[in-house]
Amino acid sequence: MTVFYSFPDFYTFIGVIGACTYITNYTALSFRRVDPDSILYFSINSCAAFCVMTSMLAQMNLPSLMIQSFYLTVSLMAVVLRLLRRRREPDRGWSGRMRTERR
Repeated sequence: MTVFYSFPDFYTFIGVIGACTYITNYTALSFRRVDPDSILYFSINSCAAFCVMTSMLAQMNLPSLMIQSFYLTVSLMAVVLRLLRRRREPDRGWSGRMRTERR
């Protein structure tokens, strides 16, 4: 008897990694471990969307592709905007907070 779930293929495994990344990022956001205005938050979201989109190479799902495309596009735009803002405000770190601020 096998105790562990065996993934049907590599793409499904990548999709599960993406789903777990979404869950972890949302949990961190809910418990205020990640700043919702930070580059880190949007970078993690874009990685999760990319993983879930990769899993669709094995089994296409149009509604899911549309949602993941939206998340990936908006997250990447948010990262670019924050990087541009950082050029103007060099005192901010990856978290989006001033480096002198404490949690």
